[in-house]
Amino acid sequence: MVLPIYPRLIGRTYDVDKTPIWSTGVQVANSGLEYRVPRWSYPVWDIDVQYEVLRNRSDLNELNTLWGFYCDRQGAALEFRFEDPEDNSVSAAQIGVGDGVTAVFQLSRPLAGFREPIRDIKGTPVVSVNGLPQSGWALTETGKVVFDVPPPSGAIITASFSFYYRVRFLEDRLSATRFVDRLWSTSTITLRSVK
Repeated sequence: MVLPIYPRLIGRTYDVDKTPIWSTGVQVANSGLEYRVPRWSYPVWDIDVQYEVLRNRSDLNELNTLWGFYCDRQGAALEFRFEDPEDNSVSAAQIGVGDGVTAVFQLSRPLAGFREPIRDIKGTPVVSVNGLPQSGWALTETGKVVFDVPPPSGAIITASFSFYYRVRFLEDRLSATRFVDRLWSTSTITLRSVK
């Protein structure tokens, strides 16, 4: 199933704030010592979007585009894809090391020493083994590269690609305020990434 893409509202810029969220179980012993256990292997992201101006005219109706998309997703119920204007591509990121047996490698993006899996790809990735672009592989719906023949032992597998965040609306309400005739603004709209 191909998920819809969050609309770009032409002619209007918007601010994007992002926050990684983790889930950690914390248990405190009678002695005061803490035991902490991470529940997730990678975070979910809250992405806050706010529009200063949305036009509501017969020839350009960004407000109805936004409300229509929101209603089509049934508020927080259904997932969609969001392209962050600045954080949407990876260049020659290592996704694995060949062992001569493993043929499946998850696309991921590096965040310093941390690697986050990516599953919603825009376009076709360039997958390389030891720096040489390869054919003879397929991409699954969950962002896994499946080689026809496993890469040799010690081979460095890299990928360059563009991606989307898979998200949903955090809340079941979306308000907008008219501040001048046919011009509206929104409070913060929070999108939450889904695993």
